Amino acid sequence: MGAPAVGPRARRRRRLADLTAPGGTLVVVGLARAAGPLDLLWGAAGAVANTVGHLLRGHWEPGAPVRDPAESLDDVAAVARAVLPGARLRRRLYWRYSLVWRRPDHC
Repeated sequence: MGAPAVGPRARRRRRLADLTAPGGTLVVVGLARAAGPLDLLWGAAGAVANTVGHLLRGHWEPGAPVRDPAESLDDVAAVARAVLPGARLRRRLYWRYSLVWRRPDHC
């Protein structure tokens, strides 16, 4: 991966930060690509939960285009450190992550 503070993903996140009002909160929920052993372990847990969900509730089509994620959680974290200082990044079930950043009041 190139420098995390440049590129289209960093520019998009920087733009979202710019659009966030002082004291406001930016919340991103995304999908992360598996890139290491911990990712594979969480992916396995997600696969089990997904199978159980299908058995209990049936299959659900999102009704929107879906593609495989391009960024790993490490990629997301590197851009967040560069563009959204102090952001909280958490791994979630079903291959998801949440990123929460509060823009300082003095911006």
